[in-house]
Amino acid sequence: MFVGETGVEANHHFLAPRDGTSFRFTEGRYRMDVFAHLLGDERRKRLFSQTLEVSRELAAALAATPDAGLYFDWGPDTEGYLPHIESAPSTPITLFEKLARAQFKGEATT
Repeated sequence: MFVGETGVEANHHFLAPRDGTSFRFTEGRYRMDVFAHLLGDERRKRLFSQTLEVSRELAAALAATPDAGLYFDWGPDTEGYLPHIESAPSTPITLFEKLARAQFKGEATT
């Protein structure tokens, strides 16, 4: 991946593999490390490390909702990641529906 002088912005999702492996978040602290291996360097470099907290209430809600996912969104006021749970929609949303909803809300569609 090429990163120019202005950088790159993206949302990242970490999904469990579809090979039957299951993973459930339980109560506790998790550490996420982000690494880069730059072209020409022998070793990878850690770019940053972030601790994420899963409360007892969040862990219980995840266990009770089979198709739910745990999300951490950046909170600029708290300068930290804020957790929340979202359930999968009962029916898949088509690309056309997603674009129509974003346009209706006045959101960017990228």
